[in-house]
Amino acid sequence: MDVCDFSQFVGQKNIIDSLRSQLVKNEIGHAYLFFGPEGQGKSTLSQVFASSILCKNFDNNKGPCGVCLSCQKVLKGIHPDLIYIGEKDKSIKIEDIRKIKHSVSYQPTESDKKIFLINNVENMTRESANSILKVLEEPPEYVIFLLTANELQRLLSTVTSRCETYHLTSLKEFEVREVLNRQVDVEEEELKLAVSLSNGLVGRGLAILKDESYQKMIDNARKITEDLSRFSRMDALKWAEEIDNSDRPEEFLELINILLKEKFFDDQKVISRDMLYSIIEIILHTKGKLLTNVNRLLTLEAMFLEIKEVINNE
Repeated sequence: MDVCDFSQFVGQKNIIDSLRSQLVKNEIGHAYLFFGPEGQGKSTLSQVFASSILCKNFDNNKGPCGVCLSCQKVLKGIHPDLIYIGEKDKSIKIEDIRKIKHSVSYQPTESDKKIFLINNVENMTRESANSILKVLEEPPEYVIFLLTANELQRLLSTVTSRCETYHLTSLKEFEVREVLNRQVDVEEEELKLAVSLSNGLVGRGLAILKDESYQKMIDNARKITEDLSRFSRMDALKWAEEIDNSDRPEEFLELINILLKEKFFDDQKVISRDMLYSIIEIILHTKGKLLTNVNRLLTLEAMFLEIKEVINNE
């Protein structure tokens, strides 16, 4: 966990103020649901909140002290009274809920509270969701549930109604930059690209900077952008295949758009404003097509040929 306390958490001020107030007043609820896009910091915020509850030296402003034995165990993921459930893209099955219900019956071993942090709770099967309702509504006084979800609409209303809900919204670009700058040592150009592609999601920005597949995509997009003013039909087919074979074709196209804009602002002699707008419009139109049931390779090749026509007519 890169964020150890509330003071290091960027954005979501209203949510943090609310959680901190409950901690200071010792008015902690029994179930919380943090929801918002993937990469928004839901799991991190939940863990900081859990650490605050379990901390032996809680600070009213910062939250968990980060140095007591309890905080150290939370940071290492070995605190016996903080139980993690749920993985990305994996269903939370009825067997998992049975284990939770069994564990709930046992009191905490080292703290006053026992916390269940259930990530990606939208991955619960309907049977699992119905099974957890009773314990979620009336848990023992020492139990707290912290749930996270990317998509609220996939949850049963009977689950959400039993929780205090907090919606984590996308951060502003300067906020994403602040977090990325603090956590990763990279060149300004890479940082700028990651911020632009992040869509206000810190987790996505970090993935762009750390994931080798993203770096390969960025390198390929740079080459395409550099050669866009002088490419052949064979180049168009090769580039279309590269994008089609990537894991993130829509993001690949978005990256080309960003690099084209940078190229325009760096040197307006290389690409005119009208040409820039025309090419961006073609790419955006293609991005929309890729979300429908089309032949991706042919659609991407047609996009580059249309761009070539715009350039030739300039």
